[in-house]
This record gives sequence, structure tokens and C-alpha cells, in this order.
Amino acid sequence: MKLTNPEKLILVMLADIHQKLGIENSVDTKLLTSAIYSNNTWALSWELQGIVGDSPDPTPHEVSEVTDILDMWSSIEDAYATFVASEKKKIEAEADPFGTHVQFTGFDGNNETEHMSIDRNLLF
Repeated sequence: MKLTNPEKLILVMLADIHQKLGIENSVDTKLLTSAIYSNNTWALSWELQGIVGDSPDPTPHEVSEVTDILDMWSSIEDAYATFVASEKKKIEAEADPFGTHVQFTGFDGNNETEHMSIDRNLLF
């Protein structure tokens, strides 16, 4: 979803009013403002399809890449959790130094800021 700067301003101002009035069980204003401030408006099309409809724009490549990475790590962590101690020991030895803490540590804020921004918006 592409928004013009005036549309972004209007939406942020409406979100502020929405939050100030304490309206609940409606649009997630935290998601809305986060998506606008981080320029990840694709998140609105993903989360609010019933309201905004499908985005005519394709999902940005970086978003697909982040979701693929997170899916991969989820599979790795789930599989590792099912291993017995002897299998975990083998992984420690063969994947040294990464085999001891098999967990996604997140994206690098210095070199992967766009990926980190996308990841944060996916958490909403």
C-alpha cells in the first residue's frame, strides 16, 4: 500500500485521536503508526485486508526475504528442540562455534536496518 505524505499525516493524527479517546477493539493504531513511521506500509495490507483490501503492489523483496529467514530459523529451532542430548552434542561439535546456542539472534542494527525494521513490523 502506497500512501502519500498528506495521507500519512492524516492517519497518524487520527491514530493519536483514537488512542487519546481510548477506543478499543478497533484498528491497531500501534501497528498503523509503526508501519507509517518505518515506511513499511505493506504491513497494513497484510494485517488489514478486510479494511484496505489486497495491495495492488507486490510484496517488497526484502519483506519476502525476512519472512523466509524467520521461517527457516523457526524450523531450525523447532527441530533442534526435539533432538536428544547425543544429537545436540554432535551438532555442537560439527557446527562449532554456532552449535551451542541454536537460536536466531535477530538482524544486525548496523548492517541490516531495513530487515530489522521489517521484522519489528511483523511482530505486531
